[in-house]
Amino acid sequence: MFRIIFAKESILRKVRRFSNNCTFTHNYSVLTAEEREEVNRLPFFSRSFEEQPKKQPNKTRQKYTERKISLTKAIFGEDQENAGYLSYHLPRSMPSPYYDVYCKREQNGSKNDQEREIMQRLSVTKLLTKRWCELREAYDIYSNVDIFAHPQLLQGIASHRKLEYETHPVSEETQAFKDTFELQVPDDKFHKLAGSWSETVSKMLNIFVDGEAREVLCHGYLDANSGHLKSGSSINECDILISAVVDHLVLRKKGTAGTLFPFKLSNSVITRDGQDIAESLKQLRKNESFLKENFEIIVGDVKTRSFRRVPSHENVIKATKLQVMYYRHFLEELSIDTTSTYFKLLANAERRGFDVDQPVDPAKVISMMAQNEYMVLDMKRLRDGEPIGFNPFDSKNVENKKYNLTHYSALLNDANTIERYGDFFTEWRKPVTLRYLASRLAQVYREVGRLLCSALMVEYYVRNENFHNTLFDYDVDYLMENSHDSALFWLGKRDIEPIGANIKNFTSYCKHCDYETVCSWRKKGVTKCLDLGDDLVRIAQNDPQS
Repeated sequence: MFRIIFAKESILRKVRRFSNNCTFTHNYSVLTAEEREEVNRLPFFSRSFEEQPKKQPNKTRQKYTERKISLTKAIFGEDQENAGYLSYHLPRSMPSPYYDVYCKREQNGSKNDQEREIMQRLSVTKLLTKRWCELREAYDIYSNVDIFAHPQLLQGIASHRKLEYETHPVSEETQAFKDTFELQVPDDKFHKLAGSWSETVSKMLNIFVDGEAREVLCHGYLDANSGHLKSGSSINECDILISAVVDHLVLRKKGTAGTLFPFKLSNSVITRDGQDIAESLKQLRKNESFLKENFEIIVGDVKTRSFRRVPSHENVIKATKLQVMYYRHFLEELSIDTTSTYFKLLANAERRGFDVDQPVDPAKVISMMAQNEYMVLDMKRLRDGEPIGFNPFDSKNVENKKYNLTHYSALLNDANTIERYGDFFTEWRKPVTLRYLASRLAQVYREVGRLLCSALMVEYYVRNENFHNTLFDYDVDYLMENSHDSALFWLGKRDIEPIGANIKNFTSYCKHCDYETVCSWRKKGVTKCLDLGDDLVRIAQNDPQS
C-alpha cells in the first residue's frame, strides 16, 4: 500500500540534496544527525503515526460507535496490560457467540416460548467471520447493535434491488392489480416467507426462459456437534439452519467459458407467462438430457463499490469467494433429492417458528396468483382437492382446516379482480400452506441444481455499472475447511483469531474499524512493530561493519 506524504519544502530540499550527493548504500551512518532527525519526523517513520488525527465522524455515527464500545467493554472487560483497552479473548462467562449471545438475542426478540426455542439460524454472511477482522466481528456480535446504515450500505441495497427489478420486472397488469386491490395483504413474517418461497419458484423457472435469476433463496445446515456443514438428506434438531440469498444465477451454453451473458431459451423449453407449473416441470424433465448436455448454470455474487476498483484486501477477497461457494454448496445439496429437500424446507420453516400447515391468508394467495401465474392451476387443484403430482405432499393426511373464500365476493368491488379470481371465492378442499410451497420449491431446486457448473463469479458494480467480473473455481475442500473454522468460533470451541499483527494490516484494516481506539490487539502489535524498528536501528549503529 502506498501513502502520499506531503512534506514541507524545506524537508524536500534536504532529501533532494541527500539524493544528489549520495551513492546507493545500506549504511545507515551515511545520514548526518540532522538528516536522521528530519527523516524520523516524516509521518511514515514517526512513532506518533497511530495518533494522527482522523476524519471526525458525524454525530450520529459517533454516538453509534460510543454505544457499541460501551456495550462491548462491559462484556469483554479491559486488557490486563492496557487499561482502557478491550480484551481480545472470548469472555469466559459467555464463551460461545452462538449459544451465549446469538440465540439469546433471538430469544429476547421473540414473542412466545415456542418461537424462543427454535429461532436459532445463522446466515452465510455470519459465517464469514474473517471477512475483515474476526476480532471486530466478535465485538459486533457481543455488542448486539445493528449495523450502521452508512451511505455505501444503502447504495448497495438500492443497487441489488434495481438489478432484481430489471431481471424480474413487474408487469403493468400486475402493478395495476397491486395498486387497486381492495383487501389488506398481511405482511407478517409468516406471510413474507410464503411470498418469498412463491417468488423463488418463479425466479428459478425464469432461468429456463430468460437465462438468469436474482435474489434466489437457499439454505443449508451446520452440525452443531462437529461444526461441519451437513451433506446428504439427514438433519436433526441440533443442526443449525444457515440461510442465504443468491445474488445471481446465469444460464450459459457449454463451451463458452469466457461468456457471462445469460443464454435466453425463450419459449423453447417452457412458456414465459401463465404456464402451469406442473406442465413446466414436465417439460423440464422431458428436456433433461438436452439441457444437461448443452447448458450450465453459474452461481454469482454482486458487490457494489464506491470507486471503480476491485478490493485489494486479502481477507475481503477470500471471504467473497467463500460466500459464493456456500451458495453453490447449498444449491447442489437442495437438488440431490426432491423428497429430502421438501423435508429440509419444512424444517426451515419450523425453525423459524411457523406451522407449515397453517393456511395462508386468502388475500395473500390472491396477491401471489397475480404476481406468479404459474400458481393458478395449482390453486384450482387445491380448491378441488386434486393431487398436485408430488407424492410426499399428496399423500400427507393433514387435518382439514377450514378454508372458505365464499364471502370474498362481497368484499370486493373491482370487476377485473372478480372476473379473474371469482372462481376461487368458494370453499376449498385443501388450504394453501407452506407445505404446498415447499413441494413446488423442492421440485424446481432439482432442475436448477442439475446444471450447476464448477465456475463461480463475483460481479463488481459502481453506480449500477458492471465494471469487472472475477471468475474462479468451486473448491469444496476449501469451503469445508473454512466453514469448519468459522463454526468452531461460533460454537466457542476456539478463541478469536484477529488479523495478522503487522503494520500493513494495522494501517489498512484498522483505520476502518469502530474499535480502533480501544483495541488492545492493535496497540500491542503496533508497539512491537515500532520497537522492532528501533532495535534494527541500534543493530545497524553497533555493527562494526557499518
